[in-house]
Amino acid sequence: MIEFEIFKPGIYPQGNWPIEKVRQLVADYDAEFLEAPVTKDHAQDGSAFGWVSALRLAGDIVVAAIRDFHPELYQQYRFGEYRKRSIEVHPSLPETGRPYLAAVTLLGAKTPVVRGLKDPQFSSRRTKLCFDYAEQHEFMRLAERYASEHDCKLGDAMSHIVKTRPMLHQDFLNWYNTKIGVARRE
Repeated sequence: MIEFEIFKPGIYPQGNWPIEKVRQLVADYDAEFLEAPVTKDHAQDGSAFGWVSALRLAGDIVVAAIRDFHPELYQQYRFGEYRKRSIEVHPSLPETGRPYLAAVTLLGAKTPVVRGLKDPQFSSRRTKLCFDYAEQHEFMRLAERYASEHDCKLGDAMSHIVKTRPMLHQDFLNWYNTKIGVARRE
């Protein structure tokens, strides 16, 4: 299970969302009744890339708990392709007459309307996604290319990657430490 900040009170092109209305959106959400999918770029059809299992407020920020987050979207997030979020809301659910969360969507090049939300932070232990050989090779390829282009040592290039792509680096370290641990035991 992972969590994303997805929404906060404000005045948006879609309407005014004071804190009371945001609290009601969170209180009304029931995944057993109508579970919202995780999508890319507001897609209305095709695959879901995860499901919103619950909503909660952290201060005045709406946080979504996501289950079954798809590894493909996780990879695209790590490489910077999908970093920002947006939500879709049913304007008036027939059962309640109130707005209801319809989807959480990750955005590629599109600018989000709701600004200032923190980027999701993934923990490899929690997401149970592994850093495979191809990803390790990609990390090293990036570091070697950076070292070549900037005439620096490989270690300095890897440090640069640590600062600019921390999720890629952390997964590399997890993979490397696992492989070294296995090699030492053998």
